[in-house]
Amino acid sequence: GEQWFELEELYVDPGCRSRGAGRALLRAVEDAARGEGLGRMMFSAANRDYEPLLRFYLENDAAVYSIRLM
Repeated sequence: GEQWFELEELYVDPGCRSRGAGRALLRAVEDAARGEGLGRMMFSAANRDYEPLLRFYLENDAAVYSIRLM
């Protein structure tokens, strides 16, 4: 019965990366979802260069529940 929020494909322009834009976007989404009473959030992303992507979410306190490799 718990409601949750799903975010699929958060992107930051390559020229703006490593400046905190992704972290700010993620925090704004999390704050808005919590403000709506959504207790859980799920983030989905696909990228062949997965290591920076995974590092970004781990550094921003995400727990990894699933990884799909192809």
